[in-house]
Amino acid sequence: MGKDFAFTHATAPVRALTPAVFAVIAEPREFLIAHPEVSLSVAELLARRLNALNKYLIDVKRQHEGHDHLGMVDEVLEALMPRPRPRAAS
Repeated sequence: MGKDFAFTHATAPVRALTPAVFAVIAEPREFLIAHPEVSLSVAELLARRLNALNKYLIDVKRQHEGHDHLGMVDEVLEALMPRPRPRAAS
């Protein structure tokens, strides 16, 4: 995570359907380092969301095979699923 991590400002409006309590974390990077269980929860949430997005895009691609205007789906999938780089020998 870089110095200007995504927690610098809100990215979307939120409406609670039930009473809710929220916390503002002034130093999110330091907070996540000090609370690895929260880091793990955030990572798991992001992994589930990315997996759902990948499945959706694969489904869209299958539904529209043969339509040239959707060739960009291949590019999007490749961008979302980069190939791991081989590790340098130590």
